[in-house]
Amino acid sequence: MLWRLTRNANTLLLKGQTYGPGDTVELTADEARVLSRLLEPDPIDDTPDDPVRLNLNTATLEQLKGLKYIGDVKARDLMKARPFESLPAARQVVGLTDDQWAEIVDGLEVWL
Repeated sequence: MLWRLTRNANTLLLKGQTYGPGDTVELTADEARVLSRLLEPDPIDDTPDDPVRLNLNTATLEQLKGLKYIGDVKARDLMKARPFESLPAARQVVGLTDDQWAEIVDGLEVWL
């Protein structure tokens, strides 16, 4: 089972690996009991708490094409128009409807 080290933990050397605050480590139930003060109270799974956002300024062609409503032509248009200073600027390039944009915008970001 995976556990997350608390922010209070310094480093942990376990099974030849070094772990720091916020890192996840796979432990047996016995190991978890021994290290309970260094662990978050509940086991976690391997899905991140915060979804990973796609940076439109650095995304590859394939990553852009993987977005819903973005095919080859729109992906290439996005790449040609970079860098973007804001998400609305990128939206103007691809010309999505309000509903289409609302479906994908939470997974996007722009930063240089």
